[in-house]
Amino acid sequence: MTGRIARAIVIVVVIAACTVLYGMRVAEVNDAYPKQSTVVFSFGDTATYAGENSSEGKVEYGDISITATSARLLDYSQIQKLIPGYVDGVVEANSASDVRALLIKIRAKNTSGTVQQVHFRDFKVQSRAWMNGLDLDLYLPLNNSQPTIVEIQPGEELQTTLAYTIYDTQFNSAADWVDINSRDFELALSYYPVKYTIALGCPETA
Repeated sequence: MTGRIARAIVIVVVIAACTVLYGMRVAEVNDAYPKQSTVVFSFGDTATYAGENSSEGKVEYGDISITATSARLLDYSQIQKLIPGYVDGVVEANSASDVRALLIKIRAKNTSGTVQQVHFRDFKVQSRAWMNGLDLDLYLPLNNSQPTIVEIQPGEELQTTLAYTIYDTQFNSAADWVDINSRDFELALSYYPVKYTIALGCPETA
């Protein structure tokens, strides 16, 4: 009887020790990777962001400001009218049957006292679970072959058109694609540790 009690005590002690160790490990992980928070700017407002860019450089909050001035959603024929000779490789290869282009005009300004690099290639567009990065086949002709990383001087402001493609095959249902023109979108400037976005709302379709 005494032996059973001793074994039970040992089991309880081991379980308690494991629980404590697990709790400490969870706390360590949470400290190392804090929960992401989100800052949302309204369309037309001056937004800023912080984080690390894709060149592993640090972006300080307030050094670069981004203002979205327009957002338009174009169908394939409208894209080809805007960019003569444009051919979408995904559609032409029958990997998708329909496409939209989301064009976002922005103003990027260096609000710091030093030269800054704006990584336009890091900005992504989201709508619920859907997300996509910059489309170079649209971005380059719309911006006179401007690089996706641009150096701007203190106080300098640059106007740029960001371009993103959206395909019907990226959605789970036909109903989602039918409603594409009425979806709200957001432009994500940075993701971690704080996510900074601009709420674009429902883009113009004319």
